Amino acid sequence: MVKIKANHEELCILKTNGGNQVKLFVVFEGLDGSGKSTQQQLLNAKLKSDKISTISFREPGSTMIGNQIVEILQSDQKLSPLSELLLFYVSRSAIIEEKIKPALDNHDVVICDRYFYSSIAYQGYGRGIDINFINEINDKVVKNIIPDLIFYMDINWDEKKNRKGINVKDRFEKEDRIFHNKVRSGYKTLAKEDSNKWQIIDAEEDINKISSFIYETVKSKLNI
Repeated sequence: MVKIKANHEELCILKTNGGNQVKLFVVFEGLDGSGKSTQQQLLNAKLKSDKISTISFREPGSTMIGNQIVEILQSDQKLSPLSELLLFYVSRSAIIEEKIKPALDNHDVVICDRYFYSSIAYQGYGRGIDINFINEINDKVVKNIIPDLIFYMDINWDEKKNRKGINVKDRFEKEDRIFHNKVRSGYKTLAKEDSNKWQIIDAEEDINKISSFIYETVKSKLNI
């Protein structure tokens, strides 16, 4: 049995393309090494096998600007917490306008590896930037492009290290246990504040069991 924080409320999803497919915006969140990217890929493949029109993206990235920002973030360029935050939002603005909005307008199922919740967790709870300030940016950049469903892959520091080790060249991975615990706590706070959309999943559970749970949850929202 997959360990989750279950919620049985219906999502407010919305329109259909001629009555065939409900548009749905799904986001995966969690620490690196939690398995979120793997689960995103598995969900995308399963929906495609069911002939569901679906498209997946990752943050930061998935656009020309986003990919250039990834290069900066992966470099040894020193960045203040504010500079780091703003770079993520430049990338986020591009992916929303160029990719996510058009896909949702086309009634695709959109699956994204990270979204603005990562900025709240990492730059807000982790780096200490005022969360009200981050939300003011969200009001301008994200606006009403809000996910219908968020799967948070929860993993502790020790298991994360066992899976990925510590990449001392990565600006987040090189941070210590205290930082990552703050980020993890931030994610859990976000989940509690909007529990009708979030599913907290024990990332140490069997990959296939997790994938089956996620797939069935999404299918139920698509009425298939």
